[in-house]
Amino acid sequence: MKSLQQIEDWIETIESSSISAKKQEQHISDVVDFWKFATTYDNHISILEKGKVLLHENGFDEEITITTSNLVLNQKRNPFEIIISEIEEELSKFGTKYLGIYTIRFHNLKRNFTEDDLALVKEEILAAIKGELIFYKYIFKLNKIESTELKIFKNDLGVLQCNAEDIQKQISKTKPKNDADKNWLVLVLDGIDHNCGFFLFEAKIKETMFHSNYEKVFVFDFYKSEIVQLKLNNAQQVIKSLSA
Repeated sequence: MKSLQQIEDWIETIESSSISAKKQEQHISDVVDFWKFATTYDNHISILEKGKVLLHENGFDEEITITTSNLVLNQKRNPFEIIISEIEEELSKFGTKYLGIYTIRFHNLKRNFTEDDLALVKEEILAAIKGELIFYKYIFKLNKIESTELKIFKNDLGVLQCNAEDIQKQISKTKPKNDADKNWLVLVLDGIDHNCGFFLFEAKIKETMFHSNYEKVFVFDFYKSEIVQLKLNNAQQVIKSLSA
């Protein structure tokens, strides 16, 4: 595998080039995204050059071209704000019993959320406020201040939903650089760019058949090193199914 030093050499070459600062920034981002995905996908992968790797799989060495593209999500309401509104509405039915200002702190979470995870978080918040003794997977601490109103605040948990429509839109904007069979597309999620700490993966993402000219397409969370391979409905997949 190419060393981190070689990646740094590529970046140095870009920085010393005559292209604009904006293009330099984009090229460097592409190099880093490519390197991070490749080494996360397989520790033993060989990086041949920028955007090209050698993967040993099923007893064969395969040369693969990898294209990275930033996955831009439509900014929507934080899903946690929605469930907190639902919880406040549900608890208000009990009159003054649960009045108070609640502040929730969550455990140091390592991965993104699914819709099932979100439902469990809602159950835990309700249980914590009601004082129920259960195993809390997500909630680390709940503080309450006496008040004549009911309000819930969350700390350290910015979440943005990743949906199938945004993914297909980004796939459609990108075409393979060449006609080689082994062309992969990596859609990179960046929490800093989206000003969030976590992403909520819509349930149907893993079941949707996405349209693409790439052999494989992945969603890759850069900071959590989480990879989701998408199902594809493309010409290469049809040929493979016919020859199977």
